[in-house]
Order: sequence, then structure tokens, then C-alpha cells
Amino acid sequence: MRQLNYALAINEALHQMMEADESVFLIGQGVKSPWYVGRTPEGLLDRFGPERVIDTPVSENAITGAAVGAALAGMRSVVVHPRMDFMRMS
Repeated sequence: MRQLNYALAINEALHQMMEADESVFLIGQGVKSPWYVGRTPEGLLDRFGPERVIDTPVSENAITGAAVGAALAGMRSVVVHPRMDFMRMS
């Protein structure tokens, strides 16, 4: 049985999703930085380009709004919110 750590499993899943469906894109803070969100986005920018791997300024509301708007237009976003303190649990 093959074993992967959590970050590499996420990275592999992102590669598979983005390869299989051109409407999938990654958006969020630090997606270009290997230290910010770990190795989860590694290689995605080189493979899929800046149109599908979008590194954003710090604005969780804007990132979420862009992802929701993209979904309404038929796109499939994967959103990166690297800081848990911005999550709201209801």
C-alpha cells in the first residue's frame, strides 16, 4: 500500500482534478509560496499557469466572493484560506 503524507495527498488530488477538468482552478493566499500552505500547491503553477493558480492578496471575503461568482459562471474553484482563525463555525 502506498503511503503519502497529508500535504502530498492534497497536492496529488489537485493535480488530478485540474488535469481532468479545465474548469477547476485554485485561488487563495500563498498558493505560490511553498512555505505558506506547505507543499499542497507544489508544481501547479508551472503545470497549469497563473490563470488557474491564482495567488491573491489578503482578503478572505474577496477570495470567497470570487470563488462563489466563478461557481455561478460554471467554474469549479478550490479555495485556500490558510488561517483557521478566519473560519466561522455555525
